[in-house]
Amino acid sequence: MFGHKPAFTYYFGATTPEPTSPAGLDLFPPARDEFWKVIEQYRAIYFCGHEHIFHIEKPLGLSDAHSWQVLVGSGGSPFAAQPDDVTVSPQTDRDYAWVIVNIHQSARVTMTAYGFDAEFDATKVLGYYILK
Repeated sequence: MFGHKPAFTYYFGATTPEPTSPAGLDLFPPARDEFWKVIEQYRAIYFCGHEHIFHIEKPLGLSDAHSWQVLVGSGGSPFAAQPDDVTVSPQTDRDYAWVIVNIHQSARVTMTAYGFDAEFDATKVLGYYILK
């Protein structure tokens, strides 16, 4: 599934409180929860942007969750995380990023995130995920 706003806002500040206004569909929790039920029902991956940052997670930290939110909003606009911000994931919160999904003949699904930093250093693997 592709959309613009994340279902779950990524609060990247490690030392700052959460913003008073979410950036995603969590502005409307009942609607967001209904949307996420459909995502979970079909074990989909939700690709989104809006926040100018990279982050991949199974929302709400649910250990039994099947679906992933892939926030790849760092494609070229100024980063949401400023250079002097202390962030949750400093190794990737200021990286330009993209994701490649592979669907294997065995039905296994893998996802590899690639990126490079704000100084345009070498491309590196930001994360590797086995989804199915």
